[in-house]
Amino acid sequence: GDICLIAVAVIISEIYFFSPLAYLASVVLIGSRLHAFGALMHDCAHNRAFRTRKMNTIVGELLAWTLLVTLHGYRTNHLLHHRYLNTLQDPDWVRKATLDEFNYPKSKRDFFIELLKQSIGIGFIRTILI
Repeated sequence: GDICLIAVAVIISEIYFFSPLAYLASVVLIGSRLHAFGALMHDCAHNRAFRTRKMNTIVGELLAWTLLVTLHGYRTNHLLHHRYLNTLQDPDWVRKATLDEFNYPKSKRDFFIELLKQSIGIGFIRTILI
């Protein structure tokens, strides 16, 4: 179902190419479905989505491909994150600990600036580059 929704959103954005509203709606729809794929992939990485490890791996890998990653790579990093949460052995902690956007608490002003950066894609681009 979600693959079909993504396909329809792409088609609509192409048909109404010069419509900012159609483009925005398509981006939000596609982004929300890809986020859902990530949540399901996360459950597969923990072998919790299906009864068998094999099924979790097969489905998780297919979901991972839609996000341009592999389940194996995600699982390796993510399980280390759980094992060594917020220590120097946690790969997510090490990658993010020195970045301003991950230092809390924040003032209301700094929070809304960060929210704006995430909303317009600057946060995503920075995440890809680090």
